[in-house]
Amino acid sequence: MATVPLNWVLLGEIPKPPTAVPGRGPVAVSATPVAAERISVPAGTRLLTDPDSRARALTLIDVDLSLEVLSRSGPWAEVRYRSYRGWIRLEGEGSAESGDPNAMGASSASPASPGRADLGLLAIGKGLLRAPGDGRPFGPFHLFTDVRDERLLGELAKIAASLPEAYKQRYGVESGLGPTIPGDASATDFVLLFAGETAYRAFERSDETLADRKTRGHARNGLASLFVEPAAPRGDGLRDDREELRATLVHELVHLLNRRALGQRLPPWLEEGLAEELSYAELDRSGKPIGGTLRGRRREVSYKERDERGRERLVTRRDLSGPLAAGKSLSDDARRGALRKLVELTKLSDRDYTDPDSRRATYAHGAFFIRFLMEAEGAKHRPRFLSFLKAVAEGAPAGGALLPDFLDTDWEGLEKSFRAYLATQRVEP
Repeated sequence: MATVPLNWVLLGEIPKPPTAVPGRGPVAVSATPVAAERISVPAGTRLLTDPDSRARALTLIDVDLSLEVLSRSGPWAEVRYRSYRGWIRLEGEGSAESGDPNAMGASSASPASPGRADLGLLAIGKGLLRAPGDGRPFGPFHLFTDVRDERLLGELAKIAASLPEAYKQRYGVESGLGPTIPGDASATDFVLLFAGETAYRAFERSDETLADRKTRGHARNGLASLFVEPAAPRGDGLRDDREELRATLVHELVHLLNRRALGQRLPPWLEEGLAEELSYAELDRSGKPIGGTLRGRRREVSYKERDERGRERLVTRRDLSGPLAAGKSLSDDARRGALRKLVELTKLSDRDYTDPDSRRATYAHGAFFIRFLMEAEGAKHRPRFLSFLKAVAEGAPAGGALLPDFLDTDWEGLEKSFRAYLATQRVEP
């Protein structure tokens, strides 16, 4: 998920005219300016320095966007994306048919390469940190932060270190993300942890795709970012409750692991569903998510109020928090007939899936759908769902249309079973 602020330090921002392609010398560009024209660019499209398939990649466009065409050169279009200006190859102009992986909409029989992290975006984020320094190892990732609470950082580092193995055990696919290699940015994914919300919001605004999204964290192109909230006040003083921070960290790091294990262009029901589902798990003492568990709290709040006669009385309210509350809410929606059908959920676009007004319910829906596929009916669907994930890792389409075939069922059967499963997730406070 994800967002211009101060201290701009951009890497590879505007390509210099014709750069050299290895083994070929400079690229001769004959670009033709165009009148106002926009093109739809799908997530997963690589933005290159020059109109040549072997040119250096500036970044990966990781959400569906409409971009203005600045100029054209044969089957290539020059566009501006965030702080970058570069070239993309258009589908249907000698691109997808030739198997060019740079072509918009091109399919591939092999899994997508994650590529290097977005160092330009990393530089913007580091510019918003107070004295970020050289960072530090963070499990298999590399952390830049201005948080000074070493105890908290140590706790979060344990989660980061344990996550690749927990991910592999849960979903049956290997991220291939190993220990950090000093000085080798291409082999490293990064984490930005901001000490406060203000700097994080400034960073969030540097990504136009996240305008007004108000996220707690987001992950893009090998870079995850999030912020530490101040301790929440309670009647008995301050409570240092970091449960949501830990869950957000798991969620965003799973996005980085998805990128490594499954490729770049996952539909949101799968991308967000996997990330949210693993973040719902309880953590063991080493910080490792325990697959299949469901965190959350029952809370009892007592307060005084006056009745219509002015008499004071003590009222006790019981409620739920976290994924326990999400499960109950989904179950209640299903009972009222207000729950979207699964087939519709799998067709949502990135923007609709992450819409701020509905994403709490949508994320929970996706997470419990993944959990249903992993746990329901004695884990009936788990082997076939894991086979689906392995096929995606090997380059098969990740869309929901093929899922029922892998599961040897149909959407009607899945819907009926899923709603029965939700009824078992309805926990009373």
